[in-house]
Amino acid sequence: MEISISTSASDVLDRYSILKIKHLHDLPVEQELEKLEQVVRLLDEIGREPYLQVLLVLNGLMWELEDKKRKIQDRFSKEYSDISELITQLNDTRALTKRKCDDFFKSSIREVKSHADLQ
Repeated sequence: MEISISTSASDVLDRYSILKIKHLHDLPVEQELEKLEQVVRLLDEIGREPYLQVLLVLNGLMWELEDKKRKIQDRFSKEYSDISELITQLNDTRALTKRKCDDFFKSSIREVKSHADLQ
């Protein structure tokens, strides 16, 4: 079953970047990646590419850190805590990037977080 929804430009680019990363890790996402690529092409290339590149880097780093974190046996170790903090910081940067993307594309649906320190 496929479901279509209205979403923001930033969510499209974010999902696309995650699918690209999954594809690089040989996960079977070709069908969804191809469909989403058609939507991504609708976005203005001048605005699309910088945001897409930033999201690819951020999501790629978070992917790598999550992999490292999952291999740590002691969940109360300093290493586990430090990696978790890095993931939080990267995710905050990702949310800010998505907000800027939504501003650029004047998306009516926007990235919203409740974290007080996120500006």
